[in-house]
Order: sequence, then C-alpha cells, then structure tokens
Amino acid sequence: MELQLTKLCTLEGSTGRVWFLCWSPDGTHIATCGEDRLVHFWTDKKDGKWSEVWKEEKHTGSVRRVDWSPNGDKVASCSFDKGTILYNVHIETDPYGFTVSEEVDLLSGHEAEVKGCAFNKDGKLIATCSRDRLAMVWDIDQGIECLGILQGHQQDIKGLTWHPSYESILCTYSYDNRILFWLDPRVLLNGQPQFDEMGCYEQDWKVVEALEGHTSTVWDARFEPKRQKKEDDDGTKPIYGDSFQPRLVSASSDSSIIVWTRPDDAHPYAVGQTIPFPPSEPVYSADWQSTASDSMIIAAVSGDNAIRLFREDPTTHKFSKVVELLNAHNDEINCVRFSPTDPTIFATASDDGTAVLWKITSQ
Repeated sequence: MELQLTKLCTLEGSTGRVWFLCWSPDGTHIATCGEDRLVHFWTDKKDGKWSEVWKEEKHTGSVRRVDWSPNGDKVASCSFDKGTILYNVHIETDPYGFTVSEEVDLLSGHEAEVKGCAFNKDGKLIATCSRDRLAMVWDIDQGIECLGILQGHQQDIKGLTWHPSYESILCTYSYDNRILFWLDPRVLLNGQPQFDEMGCYEQDWKVVEALEGHTSTVWDARFEPKRQKKEDDDGTKPIYGDSFQPRLVSASSDSSIIVWTRPDDAHPYAVGQTIPFPPSEPVYSADWQSTASDSMIIAAVSGDNAIRLFREDPTTHKFSKVVELLNAHNDEINCVRFSPTDPTIFATASDDGTAVLWKITSQ
C-alpha cells in the first residue's frame, strides 16, 4: 500500500520565519511562533480551513518554541529575550471560542536566549533550556518555584522533552551532539523517594544516561507515542515500542535521524537504526505516530525544504522511506508535529513564514 501526502491548508499571518508549532491536546487548535516575536493561535473551522483566532505580543525577542500543557489550560512560549511566558488559555465548548487571559506568568533565570520549553506529563512542572548551556525545572502547580538547575551540556541546549511514561526523567539535546537523560533528585529509578545522608531529599538532578550517536547538533528528539504493551510471539518479552521504554527518534545537523531503542529495559539506550538524509542537509525535526496496523510512521523535515515519511516494518522494526515530498515549503522546514487526535494529519513550520497542515492518504 503506497502512501502520499495531501496539503490541507496553509496558515499565513506570520511576518518572519516560523520556528515552531504545537497542537492543543484536543487537536482543535495550533500555536505557532517565530521571528516576528508573536505567538499565533489558530483554530480548525471544521470546513477544511484553519484561521487565526488570537495572537500574543508579550515577548521582546524572537519566540523560539511553544508548548501546550497536557490539560489544555496553559501555553508556554520561550524567547531570545531570555524569558519564558505562561499563558492561561480557555477553549470554549463552541469550537470557535478561544481566549487568552491578560494575566501571564514570567519565568526568568536564564542568562541567554531560551530555546526550549516543555510541560511534564501532569502539567505541574515545566522545563526550560538555553544558550547558557543550562536547563531549569520549574514547579508551576502552586505559584512558581525553580526546582533545579541542570548543568552537563558543553554547548547550547536546543530543546528538551519529558519521558512519556516515566515522569521523573527529562531528556535534553544540544549543540554538543549529545542527548542527556536527567533523573529527578527526589526519586530513585524504581520511583521511590531518594534521601541524602541527613535524611533530606536529594537536590541535584543527575545525568543517568548520555546518548552519543550523532556527529553534529541534535535539533530535535521525540519519544514514540505511548501505546498498548505488546509481546513477542512466545509471550515472554516486550518488543520494541513497549510503553514503559518507548523508542526515541532524534534529528541532527549530521544529515540523519537516529531511532534509539531499549528493547529489554536495559541501560543505556542503543542506536537501533540510523537513517541517512541527503549529504550536507541538516535534519531539523522529526515526529512519529502509529498507523492502523500499529506500526509507526516517522515524519522528518530538513534544510532542503522536503518532507520525508518512513514506515516501520512490523517484523524487523526497521524503517524505510515511503514518501519524499520535495519543495513542500519555499524555504527550510523547522518543525513537524503530528495531530494528537488524528494519526493521519501533521503540521510543519518553515522559514518561508507559513505553517502547513498535511494529510497522509493511501492509494
């Protein structure tokens, strides 16, 4: 069965490069950000078209990333102005109703541009990262408190993501070509509280794993979506994609994406497959989604303005290219993210000043 891509609509309204996008948890809204210092909010009008319903102008520098909280009531944006802003948002029962509160929370503490922000699984924590080579973890459940400053990367940190099922693990990736896994000092790997010799909680986040398979900047890293635990034919061992130890895909300036696996809950993650791209073309972003057959599709975007899809073989668990759409945008593509509610739809953001929604169809 062959796959193809169909363009659904183009989100136009930004006046500079669009660097990042994220979906609301219910899939009805998208937030985009970029060079124009704005956060744009878009809604699905249910007629095949999306339109801008709100924009925020609170940053004084380019906005590098946005993230939507898991329960949908907050959006975070981080900027070259060294700050991260938390917006309180409300999606009305009416699908076209959308508001952002005038009151915002500002997270400040980085000494250089903030390049990434990510809510944890329950939305009570948010992590930020910066050109200052630090990541910071904030408790935003009851007020705002910095829980930790993470020092370990040797260059700018490009972004971060939380482990989808083991909520005490934070993953960061950097210009130093590495991906680091950090453990919340309040727990052990078995989930139990961790105390120091004085009977107090440990204070420092610890690097528990370092992935060193790339030879240049790591631009993006995404865990595979959580799905039902499967077993091998003999019923004794989880296969790749076990919900407790999901695989990780990373995108790099070394013109490749790597699929990292931990099939037997062993440490550390290992390179399961390296997928090459055209030489000298940086891969800026990758994301994945499950198919109807419960195998995975990876979408990846790169500096040659192209979108490529890779489909998993359900037997070997290796990925092969099934779609290559050249000139999908008129300039470099910076971000790709699948819809959280429709596995056949994803969106891309580009230096050409637009975001585009795409649909995967079979023929």
